Parts: sequence; C-alpha cells; structure tokens
Amino acid sequence: MLLVLLLLSSVLGGRILGGDIEVDYANAGSMTRLSFSFSLSSSLTRDDYLLIALPFPFHSQLIPAFPAIEGLSSPLGLLVTYQLMDGNNNVQPTLYYARTLTDTIDSSNYYVQFYGSDRKTIQSIPANQWYYITFQIQTSDPLTHQTSNSVLQVQMSSVSSVWPNAMVYDDNLAFGYFQLAATPSQLIALTVTPYNFGVAGGYLLTQQAYNLYLDVALSVPSYFYNQNLVLKFLISKENTFLFAGSCTSVAKTNAPQINALSASSFTCQLDLAMNQMIVTLTPAALATQQSFRFSVGMTNPPTIAQAVNIVVYAMQVNSPLVLGIGTASGVLNTNQLYVTYQ
Repeated sequence: MLLVLLLLSSVLGGRILGGDIEVDYANAGSMTRLSFSFSLSSSLTRDDYLLIALPFPFHSQLIPAFPAIEGLSSPLGLLVTYQLMDGNNNVQPTLYYARTLTDTIDSSNYYVQFYGSDRKTIQSIPANQWYYITFQIQTSDPLTHQTSNSVLQVQMSSVSSVWPNAMVYDDNLAFGYFQLAATPSQLIALTVTPYNFGVAGGYLLTQQAYNLYLDVALSVPSYFYNQNLVLKFLISKENTFLFAGSCTSVAKTNAPQINALSASSFTCQLDLAMNQMIVTLTPAALATQQSFRFSVGMTNPPTIAQAVNIVVYAMQVNSPLVLGIGTASGVLNTNQLYVTYQ
C-alpha cells in the first residue's frame, strides 16, 4: 500500500514553477491588477483546468457560465488574460483571454482555461512553456476585501475537472507571497471643471467630446519631492468615460491662482490602453508649487453613466506604492435623452 501511494505521488505530484508576483498598486483598497509568470510540469488538455487560489475575491457578482457547469458561475467584474513568454523570459505582446469560473460570490478560488485568439476555443497548455497571467479587477466592490500588513498567499494547481475528486497533475501550495501597505491617505485635493462642451449642459450628453480642467493640490510629505513624482489619474468605472486627445499644464487665472509649469519641469501623457492620464513632476516643479492645473480631453460613453469618479494617485517613479490619493466624487455623468412624439 505504501508503495502504491509513493508511486501515485510521483506520477501526480508535478511542480508548478513561478516568478515574482506583481501588482499595479501596492496598497490595500487600491490594487486592481495582479500578475505572475508560471510553467507547468505536466501538459493540460482542453478539458483540464488551472485552479488558482487568491488571498481574497477579485470579482463583484456572478453570472451564469456558458457553457453551463453545475455549481460554478462566471465572476463578473474580473478580467483574466495571459501572454506567452519566450526563452529569455520576455513577455510577448499578444494578449489572450481566459475563461474563468468560481463557485460563490465570496470565493477567491478560480478555475481557469485559456482561450485561443478567437476568444472561444479552449487551448491545451503544454508542459515547460512559460506564461504570464494577469487578474484585472474591473469594479470597486472587491477592493474592500483587501487587507494590509499581512502576508498574502497565492496557491496554484492543475486539475482534471472542477469536482472535489479531480485528479491533481501539478501543484504549488506555496506558489507566491506578497504584501499590501495600508490604504493610502487622502493627501490630494482634486477639483474637476468641464469646458469646451458647446451648448449649456453639453458635457452631459452621451458621446460628447469636450475638455476638463483637473486642479490638484498636494499635501504629500515634502521629503518625497526630492525625486520625480508621478500623478496617475484614473476613471473609477471601466468602459465608461475615456481620456482623449492630449494633456498639458495650464494656468488658473481666477483665485486661487495657479501657475502653468514650464515644459522642462513636467511631462503629461495619456495611456489610452489603460485609460489613464500620467503626469510626471520634477523636483524643480515641486520646489516652486504644490498646486497644479492640467487640461485634458474627455469623451462620454454612448450609454447613461451616473456618478463616476476621477481618482488621482501620487507615486514615485518605478514604485507601486501609493503615497497619497485624491478623489473627485461623482463628477462624470451622462443624462438620459427624452424624446417627445407628437
């Protein structure tokens, strides 16, 4: 009997190798993306699954799975993607999507299969091929589950089915660990003013293009001003309002006045793929003022969207730690258009 158990362990006990766990923002309540690389010892067929146990739920609601699987649902508000890696550990640019299933609203265990480029055909996963997988939180509700100042664990297995008696091919119950810092303090005052919207209330129309003034006043500790400071502006709700055009520093002439920055003291770029506006302030800019006005284009969604926030994070270059946060609550809206027939 002991020999049989040892043989079974050797056949089914393959190892899953992994790289470092990466997050976009290393603070509880702010992390929306978690990524890591992995490689399996045993190949998976199209009927097999990756089982990934995360430290807290990444989804907000459940919707029926298609095709239907008894006892499991699709997690709404979670997007899982993957990329291939080459022999030099470089992540390849082509992004593929994954099918993801879970059992309950508060579960953090996810069954994952990889789609092909058509987003509907399940792919086999060969042994010893390195992949880079990303879990993207798309709504704010799951952020409340995140905890700080504790060791957070990721576990990973490859299994033959979604049932409790599934065969385990490979596993790594200590796949990876990470920590999140405390929720960032509200150290940034953010005010949003629309302009260039045409007729009165034009900025409330669906699909309207216009501009925004984003006024920022920093209360981040001054010892962070001795190197470049990054301000990341985000839209709180996915697939609604879009940053557009270009962005720059401008002057505010009415009280309280704000000086425009010189071209050498800042950069402002739009990351259209992530729908973010990214400003980098140099120590020279921070030495003269801590209040700034930026101008940026905005495009409204084609549907009704209400009470959407703009959020700004202050960070240091090449660091995922958020130093301070600012929120302009409910500043983006579109109104329903009423049509009267006579």
